[in-house]
Amino acid sequence: MKSRVTAKKKNEKEFLVSIGMIVKNEEEHLNKCLSALQNLMNRVSSELIIVDTGSTDKTKEIALKYTDKVYDFKWIDDFAAARNFGLEKAKGEWFMFIDADEYLDENCDELAEFLLKSEINKDYNFASYMIRNYLSQKGLVSIDFFGTRLARIRPATKFVGKIHEAIVCDGPSYICTTVFHHYGYLHDNDNNVFKKKRKRNAKLLKQIYEENPEDLSSITHLLDICEDYDECTKYLNEAFELIKNPRNKNLERKVYLQAIQIYTYYDKFDKALELCDDFLKLENIHNMVSIVSLDLYKAKIFMNKAEYQKSIKAFDEYFKDYQRYINKELDLFDMRVWSLRGISPSDYCDAIFRYADCCIFLNDYDTALEKLAQVPQDIIKGDEEFAKKYLSILINIADKKKDYKMLEKVLCDNTLSDEVREFAELRLNIIYEVNKESREDMVAQLSELPHEFSYFKYMDIIRRYNLKTDISDDIVQFINANNMFDARCFELVNMCMKCNIDITEKINESNFTKITDSLVHVAGRHEKFALTVNDYAKQINVAQSIKTMFFFVTAYAYSVANILDFDDEIKQEIFDNFICILSDYINNIYNPELLNDDDIVVLPDIHQFGYYMTNAFIARSNNDNLKYVKQLRKALASCKTMKNVVKFYMNKLKEKLDD
Repeated sequence: MKSRVTAKKKNEKEFLVSIGMIVKNEEEHLNKCLSALQNLMNRVSSELIIVDTGSTDKTKEIALKYTDKVYDFKWIDDFAAARNFGLEKAKGEWFMFIDADEYLDENCDELAEFLLKSEINKDYNFASYMIRNYLSQKGLVSIDFFGTRLARIRPATKFVGKIHEAIVCDGPSYICTTVFHHYGYLHDNDNNVFKKKRKRNAKLLKQIYEENPEDLSSITHLLDICEDYDECTKYLNEAFELIKNPRNKNLERKVYLQAIQIYTYYDKFDKALELCDDFLKLENIHNMVSIVSLDLYKAKIFMNKAEYQKSIKAFDEYFKDYQRYINKELDLFDMRVWSLRGISPSDYCDAIFRYADCCIFLNDYDTALEKLAQVPQDIIKGDEEFAKKYLSILINIADKKKDYKMLEKVLCDNTLSDEVREFAELRLNIIYEVNKESREDMVAQLSELPHEFSYFKYMDIIRRYNLKTDISDDIVQFINANNMFDARCFELVNMCMKCNIDITEKINESNFTKITDSLVHVAGRHEKFALTVNDYAKQINVAQSIKTMFFFVTAYAYSVANILDFDDEIKQEIFDNFICILSDYINNIYNPELLNDDDIVVLPDIHQFGYYMTNAFIARSNNDNLKYVKQLRKALASCKTMKNVVKFYMNKLKEKLDD
């Protein structure tokens, strides 16, 4: 794998291409990067030059496995200086530079052919290839641009720019569709390096700007990282003045698109639309690839303004121009200058979703479905976030049309991941909970669909439960295969308790948060849930574990507020059982000898309440009415949500004293 020399003719360079890198602490990426390069290096006479700017990890050790041309360079806050140091070492006819977190695609045929065939490269001094910046872990959300990363080595060849360095270009440039996959943005977000790099970049850019306020390139890069509206508008005003100079013509479209983005971000929609109109007046703009970005921005602006018809019209323009880009009918120059939005498959997919949302707002559900059918299936099946968005829109349409059966094909697709299935079930369950009027129809339709999708089975259980059918065996089978405390099927908790199905094993397997969430939900839906809890507590060994006691304490706590219409005898039984279980629970999780009025303030409110109610019951059994009242008041002060409970016992004492 070390640098190698191949036979050469007289006057030929020692290598066809020199591949240069600058690195620092890149042990996480470097091996994969260099390994991916071998396909190209095995086909093209090449050397690998790695310049290390101060690594303290195993970067240099990894680099030396692939080349003996590893050099140290003291970092001086100047990327171009570090690049030029490596360029000076190069002995190739061409110089190609890459970063450690960029990986060459397996298919590098076009790049290799360009380098190997003089009849292709003889008229070019530079070449660009595709840099695909990934924004999602699955690798389907990305921003593409053509980076000028390959230059014929001549006396004038050099890098410029302390940051966002570029190789000095003059003459024609070849555009190569070979892809380098860049995952750096993902890694930066994962390990918080992003903020450090952003701070470093801002410092260097501002240095350049202060040295030369008319450097439009540095201003556009400052606009990319600027987070203050006033500062953004200051830079924008300067940028619009500078693009009047013919030498800045190449950055004119970038400045306009940046301004449109910024004004849109700060909700200055009318200003953004005004700039969209000005953009369309630029020379030859309809033949430039940046028109695709303009169409997309315009559509999003109208969507933000809730002008959905205009948004749809703008999206139609976007889809037409996107197809022109795919058909290679647009000038790609702008993709060599900056990263454009709207040209990646993920941007196209997102635009379809937004178009469908606009149609839904206009109650045009059939058109929304037609547009959704154009979503590339490889994206839906390859990226969970896109799959969730797709299903969310589809489920929304099904609910609007009250045609839930249309979901059968997509939800019964066994290629869906568990995470996506759970998401779809949760979305359906939200609709089930919220839409009371259509709930019965929803249950009827979904229960008829294949039960391989678990939520359809759940709907069938609800349907038969509502018909008073004995479905205990089916419920047991379902909860054995699914988490009954999951937000997708909270109603199972109530059904199990009503059917006296022993769920203590499931309680012990679950966690406290899920148990609490499910009981809050069920208590809120069922006015007589306290009665269900009380009846169920008689059938179950409540004290068999801490979790079972927690389950009943929580169930009582969230349900007792809804028993105002019960008669006093039932209330008395429910409240007494609640306090007894709560008291046992507290005595099991705390050392009773350490509990006192001074220290319990650090405990959760319901535990403080239980402590005082336990003391109150002891006082009541001793006929100490004064202490009983004091403890009841302390109980109320510790947990205001238990007002109904305390008030009941106060009233009972008053009735007793009045007699």
